[in-house]
Amino acid sequence: MPHFMDSYFAAQIHKVQSSGLDPVTTAAQVARIQHSQQLYQNPFVNMAYTFMEPLPVGLIITLISAAVLRRKATVEPAAAPAAITP
Repeated sequence: MPHFMDSYFAAQIHKVQSSGLDPVTTAAQVARIQHSQQLYQNPFVNMAYTFMEPLPVGLIITLISAAVLRRKATVEPAAAPAAITP
């Protein structure tokens, strides 16, 4: 889907324009959407968004897994008393 984001931004602009808001608010929201579209075309911003979206969920799952699977401290058995030989 090489043109997914173009279709998405076009749908968002259409949604704002058909919402019935006053022209000043509509123009401001359309400008924000177009600015986001320009930012998203930058590969580094695209990578940052792609990395940041699943990061919180992955971090939470990792911390929960680490807490559940944490190894308990092993207790060394006490040294056995020396056997007495006659």
